[in-house]
Amino acid sequence: MGAGLQVGFDLLSAGPSRGKAILCTDGIQNVNPKVTAVGNHFEIVSSGGWQCTSPSTVVHGHPGVDIADHGVKVHAIGVGVAPTYADTLEQIATSTGGFFQATDEPQNDLDLAYFIHLCDVLAGGSPELVHHAVGSLSPQNTSACERFLVNETARKLTIIVSWEPDANGELTFWLSRPDGTGVPIQADMLRRPTYAMATIRLPSGPEPDSHIGQWTVNIQGHDDTVEARSYHLLALVDDGETKLNVKLSKSRWEVGDHIPVVLSIESGRRQIALKDVQLDLAAPRISVADVLSDYRVSRTHADPLKALNDKLKNLAVDPQRAKALVPKHSMKRWVDGDFRAIAHDRAIETSLVAETPGLLAAKIVIIGEDKNGCPVQRTARVSLLIDPGKADASMSSVGVTESSRKGETASLVVTPRSSDRHHLGPGRGSEFDLRIGGKRAEIDVIDDIDGTYRIAIRKGKGGNAVLTMDGSIIWEGKV
Repeated sequence: MGAGLQVGFDLLSAGPSRGKAILCTDGIQNVNPKVTAVGNHFEIVSSGGWQCTSPSTVVHGHPGVDIADHGVKVHAIGVGVAPTYADTLEQIATSTGGFFQATDEPQNDLDLAYFIHLCDVLAGGSPELVHHAVGSLSPQNTSACERFLVNETARKLTIIVSWEPDANGELTFWLSRPDGTGVPIQADMLRRPTYAMATIRLPSGPEPDSHIGQWTVNIQGHDDTVEARSYHLLALVDDGETKLNVKLSKSRWEVGDHIPVVLSIESGRRQIALKDVQLDLAAPRISVADVLSDYRVSRTHADPLKALNDKLKNLAVDPQRAKALVPKHSMKRWVDGDFRAIAHDRAIETSLVAETPGLLAAKIVIIGEDKNGCPVQRTARVSLLIDPGKADASMSSVGVTESSRKGETASLVVTPRSSDRHHLGPGRGSEFDLRIGGKRAEIDVIDDIDGTYRIAIRKGKGGNAVLTMDGSIIWEGKV
């Protein structure tokens, strides 16, 4: 990850104007140089830890250089990332002025996360995401319809349909205007083994407003399809005047928080009144830390991050446990009264509730209307990292034993939990601090990757001890 990002920085910072980069990764760093926290910033340097291969001999780190000093905005996309890695990616994006997206379901919404960032990177061309859909074809239904709205100021429409390769061959699609007439796109359609794409200029019909309204895409498979297959559809418009804005005060929250979200569509020529908001929320069924605490397997590697990655891989293919990692979805519509919102002249203010630690993702579809009754549709996606909160002493457990090991006084076995009994970890061993007699003690922390930490206290004077995690006291006693 570090080498790839450094190449991007070198290429973009050498140009006449600083640019933007999209970083798509699982967050695991196992080859030097790495993106490393140094004080309160990040640098790309060679560092210790697990290595899956030899360091890059082509790209070298830039020790002493804050990645934000390159002047390049990094939009980060985390794919199936563990909480530890997600934190790093979110901080990389924030520190460079970029945005953070993550997905626990890359098969469903990785394309959506990518194109949202791509639209921002290509903002000079004014692309806006109108519609995103995931559907399926079957032997009984070899075709499907997707519908979306195109507004007056749109000047180009691009449709992308993608699918997984299989023995049933390629898919194709046809496009119809709001008046039901077909658009001749087959001759100019770009076709590849796993996707097809067509672009038309607007207005495409005989009248200047023939593109305003509801468009239809008919997706067609083969009549001899023998098993179900999924497709993804993206509809984008070039529109230099009408823009969607989604405002969040921050991207990190705690369980129990009500997260304010302000949605608006701005147009230089029209006042846009919002008519409906549709939310597709994807939240953890159970936090990753709580799943890991109940899934005990032999440790595979001394490095805690490598051991965590191996455990997550094993968990993902365990038929008894894998379902716990699949987010639960809930669909809500404002006009149906599924959630409360305050409507302003050009914006809607609502809130999301953080219920479970982990990744909360929301696909947002906004429907608006200008003063002439012309429709507007836009689609957005946000990713929010939900922390379990501070350690709570009454919910945590700490066991103390004398140590017979050379150089150790005692050891603690600590299982920290929040006030809602959520496990804190794995990957948070650096947050522990032990004071004995008011002085900081020297400790070694071993992360068992199941929500439990073993803390070895090095030889020294005993006395009254206070153990804290991220500043919160979780145990007081004597050692």
